Amino acid sequence: MKTAVQRWLYGLGSAVVGGGASAVVSGFTAMGFAPDKFNFTSGAGVWHFFAMALINFAVSAFLSAMFYLKQSPLPPEENNQNP
Repeated sequence: MKTAVQRWLYGLGSAVVGGGASAVVSGFTAMGFAPDKFNFTSGAGVWHFFAMALINFAVSAFLSAMFYLKQSPLPPEENNQNP
């Protein structure tokens, strides 16, 4: 059985990964809006795509982590009372 701290850290990690995953979608969306700048046909286009995706990943992951911490700021206390 996982401890309360392990469950809390798991939830925080899930929030970071889930928030950051939206960066992939935003990268492909940018290709639709500015295909001349964000594309896979030139080295500069690939660089722009991955740079934007990395920045979006960092921002989305950070915001998701902050929302998680707003909801659950500290791990819950464990009740280890033995009868």
